[in-house]
Amino acid sequence: MHPDTGRKIKTAGTPTCPPPILDMLSRDPKFRVRRTVAGNPSCPPATLERLSRDKNIDVRHGVAINPICPPDTLERLSHEPAGEIQCGVAYNQNCPPATLEILVRGDDESVCRNVALNPACPPALVQQLSYSSSASVRHAAASTEQCPPAALERLLYDPYLYIARTAAHNPNTPPATLAMWQLVYGPRP
Repeated sequence: MHPDTGRKIKTAGTPTCPPPILDMLSRDPKFRVRRTVAGNPSCPPATLERLSRDKNIDVRHGVAINPICPPDTLERLSHEPAGEIQCGVAYNQNCPPATLEILVRGDDESVCRNVALNPACPPALVQQLSYSSSASVRHAAASTEQCPPAALERLLYDPYLYIARTAAHNPNTPPATLAMWQLVYGPRP
């Protein structure tokens, strides 16, 4: 890597970098520099919006995972066919609940898992994901604090013991149900 590119990347990743410098670096011909700007939590929303239309998928992914990415930009990125961009949008806490609901309709296992793990995911959607045919999605639902008690009660008896154990460790699992489960399976490991 050229030394100038390395310096630009370092500057682009600095959270205290002034917005005009980030805007200038967002136009750099090197995608690594633009990707770093896209992931910087100090990046101005207008710059993020422009970078969300970048030809390079890594740059668009950087925008999708940026914690300050505007909800309307995330909504637009959620329609990208690339799974890694949808995964980034699905886990972004700024993602609107309506967009999360649309993302799970695609039934992509990785996207659904990230939606379930998103701390901003509505409990009703976590409940829906707890019925997934994918064990990794059910496991994600069991591990999140948004998982409703009714879903945790069911997940305690999931055919996969690691999912049941995760549900047993969730603080939202009703104590009476957990006590009954412990009678059958023993103390929580």
